[in-house]
Amino acid sequence: SIIMVSPSSTEVDGIVSCIRFGPSYHCTSLLAIGTANRLSVKQCTLNESDLQGVQNLAEALQYDTLLDVPITTGLKKIRTLNWSPTSALGDNQSYIRIALIGNNHKLHLVTCDGNNINVNDLNIVHTHYVNDIMFHPLNETIL
Repeated sequence: SIIMVSPSSTEVDGIVSCIRFGPSYHCTSLLAIGTANRLSVKQCTLNESDLQGVQNLAEALQYDTLLDVPITTGLKKIRTLNWSPTSALGDNQSYIRIALIGNNHKLHLVTCDGNNINVNDLNIVHTHYVNDIMFHPLNETIL
């Protein structure tokens, strides 16, 4: 399983530029947060016993940092990010794969298998602003 880095609240280093919950059934509790030069993945949990006396549901949510990765490839700011449909958080095996693009217009791929974290600059450079990216659901191609 993914190694816990440190428990935290929703605090992150820097100004948040994009945020996205995990899209598939196997990672709906995961939240990816992009800042100027970091990617954080947090697990969001809600303990029903914490709901006693809470007026705002957001106060009862707890966030644990699973992954906090500095992006040092001249990114400047994460513009958009998206989860691979193969990402999953489980007891037996966990795997995170996130594609992101920053102000440098380069495509980056962050993968974590619970033990190893890899940040790859895929040397794909766009000449114009990129609004969003996604993985093809069948063949994992980044669109």
